Amino acid sequence: MPPGLMPAQRVLIIDPDPLFARIAKAKLEKWGYAPQIETSGTAAYEWLRAESFRLVVMELDLPGMGAAELCRRIRELRRPYYTYVVVYTGRKDKSGLVTVLEAGIDDYLVKPFDALEFRLRLKNAERLLALDEELHHGSGTDRATGLINRGTFLQFFRIIIADCVRHSTSGTLLFIEITNFADAFRRHGYEAAQMLQAKVAEALSTTLRDSDLFACTGDGEFCLMLHNRSPDTVCPVADIILRRVGPLTVEYEDTRMHPVLRCSIVGYPQDGLSAEDILADEGRALCHTAFPEEGAPVV
Repeated sequence: MPPGLMPAQRVLIIDPDPLFARIAKAKLEKWGYAPQIETSGTAAYEWLRAESFRLVVMELDLPGMGAAELCRRIRELRRPYYTYVVVYTGRKDKSGLVTVLEAGIDDYLVKPFDALEFRLRLKNAERLLALDEELHHGSGTDRATGLINRGTFLQFFRIIIADCVRHSTSGTLLFIEITNFADAFRRHGYEAAQMLQAKVAEALSTTLRDSDLFACTGDGEFCLMLHNRSPDTVCPVADIILRRVGPLTVEYEDTRMHPVLRCSIVGYPQDGLSAEDILADEGRALCHTAFPEEGAPVV
């Protein structure tokens, strides 16, 4: 993989011309990207709803949904990260330029463009996406849910662990997992899974106290810090949360989704384990599973 390239960078190429699309795909693969081709704006939008692409490269004149409308819809998607959009055209006039710029594209190329220029534009996109990722983590907030993210939670947790060691106190982490998050992704796509997570986060936030340290620590996972609470006193808290949030129904287009929530706990501090180790502990004790039953499908 070329130096500076973001890991597992996927690119969606949208062009009705199969020859040009194959050439672009070959170039991108040579430079270390993982490109995918679509021939129409309508088909591409379905992929964008179902999958997470950070970089989209498309022809201005597309069958079905045009480039401007597709870009507008990309900007409306619920995404934790930014999607960089490049539009190109063989038109000599600039009649379509204003429209796609207003729709929110990031870069515009005129065909024919040479390989060096194309690669330099992509490197510029990489730098901006890397900055977006840095700002995303540095801001301390998970964009999809509005909760603090894993990195910020860890910063607080390290301080709490140090304080516990100094003063011989302890506490418990309560994890709330959406066990059918992956099922929602497989059945209905990325957008549906993100909506499911956001709605659960919203419901949980209204259930907890404002003073509770509550974070989104991963896809389909939340963590609540309960300081000065022993693990054997936390399960009643989980029961209250699950009774209020468990029956939640999330409507996505013509689909009704029901989150399956599982609670588990782990105490802190633990001898020899850092805050990162405790947060990643796979030996969590199962506390409870909410409505509907474990393994119930997304419908």
